[in-house]
Amino acid sequence: RVRSSAASDVYKRQHCYSVISVLIISYVYVFFKAGNTRIIEIYTGALPVKKAFILCGLGSCSMEILWTGLHSILSGELTMTGKTSLLMFPIYGCGAIIRPLSGKLSAVPLFVRGCIYTVGFFFVEFISGALLRCFHMCPWDYSNTPLNYRGLIRPDYAPLWFGAGLFFEKILGKLS
Repeated sequence: RVRSSAASDVYKRQHCYSVISVLIISYVYVFFKAGNTRIIEIYTGALPVKKAFILCGLGSCSMEILWTGLHSILSGELTMTGKTSLLMFPIYGCGAIIRPLSGKLSAVPLFVRGCIYTVGFFFVEFISGALLRCFHMCPWDYSNTPLNYRGLIRPDYAPLWFGAGLFFEKILGKLS
């Protein structure tokens, strides 16, 4: 009975994190939609692939630190300690593929594009996680969560990946 209650609490907290993340992504989207991209444009110029890779890598690492910091608060750690792994930078940098892909998908409905990005994120997360696991270097392990596939991906994160894909499509599109 205690185990079931603990699992339920974990699930409730994870759901709460998902809601908070959607709110944060929505806030950042509204900020950039308002045309406040001038600061980023100054530093990135025309945004070649290298710069898009760096923007996706740094942006995603920052979002992960925010995510884990919120997780720590909800776990009772008031220091709001957020963390990531340096191994995540090149994995997140792969999100730069959204820039050329979004141009080819411009006629495709928003929902379908979001689903395509979600599948892409799951694919990259699974492949990179499996490769890193071969070397005992994978920084994440979802094995103890209710919904996971081989401890490498979590289908319940689909709404987050959906939002992140559309967020980076918008940001990378504005900077090109």
